[in-house]
Amino acid sequence: MKNSNNLFASMALFVLFSIVSCQKEDVNDTAFSPQDNASLYQDDIAASARAGDVECLDFEAFSAGTTVGKAFTLPGGKQIIVSGSHESVQGNAARVYESGNAELGKILRVADASSRADGEITFIFSRFQANVKPLSFKAFGVTGANLGSPMVRLYAKQDRLIAEKRFATTGANGISNVDLSSLFYEEAVVKMVIDLNGPGGVDAVCVEEITIVAGCVYSLDYWNSHSGFGQGIPDLVTQHLPILLGQDVNYGSNTVIRNTHQFRTLIKSLDELIAAGNGLALMEQQQLLAKLNIANGSNNTAIKATVDEADRWLNKFESSDWTRISAANKRAASIVTGGLQSLNSGRMSVPACQ
Repeated sequence: MKNSNNLFASMALFVLFSIVSCQKEDVNDTAFSPQDNASLYQDDIAASARAGDVECLDFEAFSAGTTVGKAFTLPGGKQIIVSGSHESVQGNAARVYESGNAELGKILRVADASSRADGEITFIFSRFQANVKPLSFKAFGVTGANLGSPMVRLYAKQDRLIAEKRFATTGANGISNVDLSSLFYEEAVVKMVIDLNGPGGVDAVCVEEITIVAGCVYSLDYWNSHSGFGQGIPDLVTQHLPILLGQDVNYGSNTVIRNTHQFRTLIKSLDELIAAGNGLALMEQQQLLAKLNIANGSNNTAIKATVDEADRWLNKFESSDWTRISAANKRAASIVTGGLQSLNSGRMSVPACQ
């Protein structure tokens, strides 16, 4: 049996674990396969989910001809810093105009229809308390009078370009909805620049407050197939080794996974035990998978307490102890394993890799 000091003292989250004895128990409980306990982790899931608050900006509150330096979204009243640049205007060229279109009403533009000069409109989201993802805006009267297509550019901190998208011209009085929601990036957007490449204007600028998550999680099949034994398939496991399962580096040969041969051997033996309903083997498998995904860059904030708790279990018990521990301990183990499964299946703060 593995030795451990004070197995559960630091984890109030798992109060029920206090029933676990430091001695193996000769209890003839019927073994069961641990079930997914994702519902027990709703607080973690909610804390790491997208905030989902959509805020939109229009210009109906401004008088035509007003130069706009800041504006406030609806419904939340979040402040966005606004500026425009135009070669014929010194200073801020972002101005409100009557579009003459009943659908839009007033719009923000930087050039009259008669001008062929380039115009850019910049929106800065630094006053938001949460991270921002631009979702869409309406383009109006974008003629593309100059060479090149109109373009949207998204910037992170330190003015680093993280995404861009070209969009179609609309004609002198046309309207189009420019969808930005499918753009992929892993950083918060602090600035959006709309390069109109000529005259035109924008309205209904919508953004979403989000929680940025890092990386994604791969399945055990993925890691197993990328452990260096498949022809033409790269070894992606070795770079993340060694991986420690449990807290005692001196415990045993399977505690520290040092090479891909040991990795594959352990996976195979655990699979056989799991098929027989061994919940401690399932915990060890899911802990190995979680640590691989975390080492690969997945955000572990929401799951850290569960990973730490699993290490304490694995430092105390071997998979062979499964038939000896009480039914209550088996239920407690399944809760920890359920949290690991929630991370590894992409149902917590980090999505599954596509």
